[in-house]
Amino acid sequence: MPYNLLSDINPSSIHWTIQVKVSRMWEFHGNTDEGPIKHLDLILLDEKNNAMYAEIPPDAISILKPKLNEGMVAVIKKFLVERAKTRFKAVDAPYMIKMNRLTNINKTGTYPPTFPEYTFRLTPFHKLNEYVNVDEKFHDVIGQVTAVSNSAVVRVSKDRHQTKRVLKLQDLSENTLDVSLWGNRALEFNGEQVYEQGQKQAVIVIFVGTLYKKYGGPPFLSCTSACRWYINKQMIPEVQRFYQQLPQPSKPIEKITLVSNATITTQVQPKTIMQLKKVDPFDQTDERYCCTVTISRLTPNQGWLYVSCRKCRSGTRLIGGTYKCNDTDCTEGDPEYRYKLCLIGTDGDGDLEFVLFGDVAQLLIGKPVIVMRNKYRSDEIPLEIQNIVGQKFTFVVRISAKKFIRNPNADPSFEVIYIAEQFGKQDLNLQINMNQPPSTSTPLQVTKDLPPLMPITDNTIGAKEDKAQDNNLEIPFDPMDIEDNQRLFDDGTGKKRAFEDIEDSPSGSTMKAKSKSSKTK
Repeated sequence: MPYNLLSDINPSSIHWTIQVKVSRMWEFHGNTDEGPIKHLDLILLDEKNNAMYAEIPPDAISILKPKLNEGMVAVIKKFLVERAKTRFKAVDAPYMIKMNRLTNINKTGTYPPTFPEYTFRLTPFHKLNEYVNVDEKFHDVIGQVTAVSNSAVVRVSKDRHQTKRVLKLQDLSENTLDVSLWGNRALEFNGEQVYEQGQKQAVIVIFVGTLYKKYGGPPFLSCTSACRWYINKQMIPEVQRFYQQLPQPSKPIEKITLVSNATITTQVQPKTIMQLKKVDPFDQTDERYCCTVTISRLTPNQGWLYVSCRKCRSGTRLIGGTYKCNDTDCTEGDPEYRYKLCLIGTDGDGDLEFVLFGDVAQLLIGKPVIVMRNKYRSDEIPLEIQNIVGQKFTFVVRISAKKFIRNPNADPSFEVIYIAEQFGKQDLNLQINMNQPPSTSTPLQVTKDLPPLMPITDNTIGAKEDKAQDNNLEIPFDPMDIEDNQRLFDDGTGKKRAFEDIEDSPSGSTMKAKSKSSKTK
């Protein structure tokens, strides 16, 4: 059947049927990646390389998101066409698509072989100064990576921390550009492989969906949820053309060391797991250590949240229909859900339990506890937590002294007070489709006899098809939503465990290593 081209659809009708490729897809949460999802965003391409932005509202995400994947071609109908937004425009189109709960999405395996895959509009480095802190549109750039950092957790405000990675790009005129990747984007970008490959040959990247920012220091390209990148995709003519014009041989990529606020401001001793097992809980209670581990599994028969006292973070008990704090010196009892995440980490020579409370666990999971509590039943292990297994971290920890003293024959448990560095998943399973035709420009003739560029895959930090959130609005705490026997917790296996072994964190102890305030771009 004939399909409508994106260049033809407009608000005059509601009976459009389009065949499009999902070029990009991302969740928009507002100013941070931690709040409730406000809408799901897509960039769609038709067979003539027309591009259009599409948006799915929160009430339709759980219905439509499971039917969508980046790179798929689908036939879509039953949607509205509206005037394009005037801010944060990802493509040049006068209209946008607004999907709804009745929108019909059917994946198709039959489509023209020339169907495009990418869309971008490259902004030259020297033109970016015209768009400092301007949110009218996103910017796409191409450049050679000349330096790349590790990922690290940095302070972005008084009470908020976020993962960051930085790199430097250079254009063909040797102009340089600082790039900052934030949150999940910092973990997904495979900086380690980029650095390794950059010792042998050029690494050329197209970044799309970025903003040019300036906060006190030099301006930089900011990469958040809308950002994507295409690394050494030699099938893209712009990448091939850039490669052909680079001086040879290429200079090796330099390494930037990005140090987390915890490492800067807190004196910690590096320890292996075998060394941590020898820590004395009596003499070394207040000592901090750093340890790099890969999460091998979740601690068995443990839950992921508990009912805490809002003031001192201790556990609570239900007395006469009112929750009372377990700490007899605390006069409060106002309850709230709080994360308590128990993980087993290994460094190859041994393993230990690492426990993350409250904000530290939320930084790892990426979502507030009330959102997770609304999304999952108490007998489920959330997918976001399951996806932590296999990821590698550097933790700043202290011994859980009381728990170890109660059971000195067992290995000690350590509370994570800071996540100093996140390395992402260590297995690279993403496949690169080298057979897709380029979506921009016409093929160009190769004029230099150069070795082929080696493509680089992203780090995998979670399942590609996450469950959609039905409605992530925060709701008031309801004491009736807690089991009457608050001393027991359903561990997800049908068994119950007591809260007796919860190591109560002092109020504000997590995420508050003594430090000088530092501003981060």
